[in-house]
Amino acid sequence: MYKLLRDSHLVLGVFFSTFLLMFGISSLRFAHPDWISPVPSEEQTLTLTVEKVSGARSLARSLMEKHGLRGNFRDLRETEKGFQFEIGRLGTTYEVSYIKHLNKVEIRTLRRPFIGILLGMHFTFGFEHDNWLYNVFGALNLGVSIALLLLGGSGVYLWFKIHKERLTGSIILLSSLLTLFALIVSIRVA
Repeated sequence: MYKLLRDSHLVLGVFFSTFLLMFGISSLRFAHPDWISPVPSEEQTLTLTVEKVSGARSLARSLMEKHGLRGNFRDLRETEKGFQFEIGRLGTTYEVSYIKHLNKVEIRTLRRPFIGILLGMHFTFGFEHDNWLYNVFGALNLGVSIALLLLGGSGVYLWFKIHKERLTGSIILLSSLLTLFALIVSIRVA
């Protein structure tokens, strides 16, 4: 049992360490936004004339089918002239503006560098997205969360089974719990 648990602990840790590294880098960006700036690496604007549209969702579907825009429909806003929304995926955002009286659509495309993709991944969760890749990534995030719980539990069990390491492990466990508590308090106070 001990050997199976130890090997599983190692394999889970190695496999999910890439996800933890990704979350660590994007968290560093959120903590220190001046250090890493996800400035769009490419920006372009396209103007189209379209047939009369019945609403924002139908326009988004039409743009996805006819012009190859991919991603999730989000951030619908009514304007004086029509409406605006975004179609976004990791690293690319299409800002769509519809001018009702002209039947004109302006599409501003923003492509972000690798850090922009990481920032998008940081907030991608759940299974109710229009884009199937987001749903797959949501499942991976769920797997990482469960694996972290399993890693923590199996790590404490494995540490407890090695009698000569109990004092060192107790000090490390207690100091990490105190650090976690201090961080939670500092976030709530700040």
